[in-house]
Amino acid sequence: MKIVEELNKEWQVQGFSKGVKLEEVKQIKEGWIAAQVPGVVHLDLLREQKLIDPFYGLQEKDAYWVEKKEWWYKTEFSLNEFNSQRKRRKKVELVFEGLDTFASIYLNGEKVGEADNMFIPWRFDVTDKIREKNILLIKFSSAISVLKEIQAKEKPLKAAEEPTRVYGRKAQYSFGWDWGPRLPGVGVWRKVYICSYDDMYIDWVGVESNLSKEKAEVKVDMEVSSSIDEEQVGKVLIYLDKKRVKEQNIEIESSSKHTLHLEIEKPILWYPKGYGSQHLYRLKVKLFNEKEELMDIFEERIGIREVQLVQEKDEEGESFYFKVNGIPVFCKGANWIPADSFLPRISKEKY
Repeated sequence: MKIVEELNKEWQVQGFSKGVKLEEVKQIKEGWIAAQVPGVVHLDLLREQKLIDPFYGLQEKDAYWVEKKEWWYKTEFSLNEFNSQRKRRKKVELVFEGLDTFASIYLNGEKVGEADNMFIPWRFDVTDKIREKNILLIKFSSAISVLKEIQAKEKPLKAAEEPTRVYGRKAQYSFGWDWGPRLPGVGVWRKVYICSYDDMYIDWVGVESNLSKEKAEVKVDMEVSSSIDEEQVGKVLIYLDKKRVKEQNIEIESSSKHTLHLEIEKPILWYPKGYGSQHLYRLKVKLFNEKEELMDIFEERIGIREVQLVQEKDEEGESFYFKVNGIPVFCKGANWIPADSFLPRISKEKY
């Protein structure tokens, strides 16, 4: 079974001019401020009163200097209890659920990887680098500087406000929009943790469903990884609302994809609001090794429904509308913008 240790406390951050070296940063003791993780640099600067409220008047211009700096995050952590359990595990990963955006990660003085996309999680193998006492440093390069370097190598593309923004996987609105200020975020904007695994573990699970008369055909796609080079045999158990609905053996390599098929008689369907209830099943996927030892668990709530795009010839040309569970649905839309330029500040209540 995997074990997880969160690393979301005791962070510090400091801005530097472009080109500062790792060894220099490690020696600097002064100038660091407390950093909240998950968070972004702007919020830390506001808490320390090193930045004035950028949402008042034209004060966003007083924050433009932030995007030109390189920002380094650092933390020190011990893994006493975690380490004793880890010794029985075969693989350890450092996991970032969100890094904004161009980052280099260093653990105990060694570079473990880079990130260039704020929208996806990043996982780095640190099995041979993790210690009982650790120092973790993250360098965030100036996004605007990196994007200009990419732009110089590519064909020119047009875009409003800041043309270079289209060359990076970063929230486009952060460079300014007609409704919001220019405040390009930078920082560890989602959770960080150390994860230790046994022989095998679940990377991800995806679910699709199709309806056929009074039953639903559900396809469960999953990717399973192994910390052992040789092929292994595992067993997958799937539950819906605590009822076991599938058991299947799978062959597992270093990383392998698998598809399992379920049939649900007379399913309770999910409907859009106004057309029926939004029923969700509780899905649980358990992974076992050959010795019947539990290796990993995935849990999620899923809705069973069928969506069809209807494009049929008519007197005006061709139709274009959706059916959900066989019912034509009138699609209404709205222009949703982020509730805050600083995403970590958005609570569930505010959302």
